[in-house]
Amino acid sequence: MPSKEDPRRAVASAEANAEPESVPAKRRPPARGRVATWTNLKSTGARLNRATDWRLTKAAERTGQGVQDIWEAAINAYCDRLGIPQKMPDDASTKLPSPERYQERGGLKLVVVRLTHNTRARLAEACIRQYLGGGEGIVEALNEHFDEVGIPQPPKDILGDDQPSM
Repeated sequence: MPSKEDPRRAVASAEANAEPESVPAKRRPPARGRVATWTNLKSTGARLNRATDWRLTKAAERTGQGVQDIWEAAINAYCDRLGIPQKMPDDASTKLPSPERYQERGGLKLVVVRLTHNTRARLAEACIRQYLGGGEGIVEALNEHFDEVGIPQPPKDILGDDQPSM
């Protein structure tokens, strides 16, 4: 029985053996309209208790801002009150200090945002001045900001019996 040749192979081999009529023009890569802005941001996280998490949600609902914008505003306002310069040197450290005592993780929600280098450097300086760990400094800044902009404390039924309000 004669074998049947796949017609696609015949076309492919004919095209491979054919001489190129002309060299196709090289394509230029597409021009980028925007440069990625997240690449210069520092990933920063804190464990929030239920009260602070609830207030963060209410602040986002009230202002229409995202978590990152709220954190930036809170940390920068906190640093302004502490007298930390608005523009930190480019070589300023962004390393956050470790807390004196670690919190128990039960009931705490990890929230991570990306902060600008300047805000992260200001936060690091604030934590050093206040003798706070990085997460503690973030919670302190957030709660002071929420008090300042009028975000209320959560109702007692939100907190439950096992959770302090702050």
